Amino acid sequence: MSDEIVVGTDGSPQAAHAVDWAVSLAKRAGMKLLIVHVFEVDPSKLPGGYAVLPQEDVDRIREHSRQCLEGDWSEPARKTGVSFRTILIDGNASGALLEIAKKEQASQIVVGNRGRGGFSELLLGSCGHQLTQHTTIPVTIVPSRRA
Repeated sequence: MSDEIVVGTDGSPQAAHAVDWAVSLAKRAGMKLLIVHVFEVDPSKLPGGYAVLPQEDVDRIREHSRQCLEGDWSEPARKTGVSFRTILIDGNASGALLEIAKKEQASQIVVGNRGRGGFSELLLGSCGHQLTQHTTIPVTIVPSRRA
């Protein structure tokens, strides 16, 4: 097992809070971060339902996501001096996070509490729930900030 924490982000406020939490943990424990964005390639996962996008639009959105990941989404780690790297991978969020954590022999996975909610969560389960059911390493689901 490595001294690396895998933290998933998608740029949402919940994910930003999870990154902040993981940065704080990494700094206190002298660990490294692997900040991961999973680019969801299944068009049915897009907001508003099923859509088919031209490949050049998908490529443009993927590149924008990469720039956000390497910029704003990883800024908390950069500001605190925590050692980190970023990875953008295509796939399903929970499956890809599990795969990268296993490949990198991470010691922990951190995600935000997105709370898809409703009928789709009942059928599909949340990313956090999927992670806790299919890994042997600790998973931290960071709750949303409350005002």
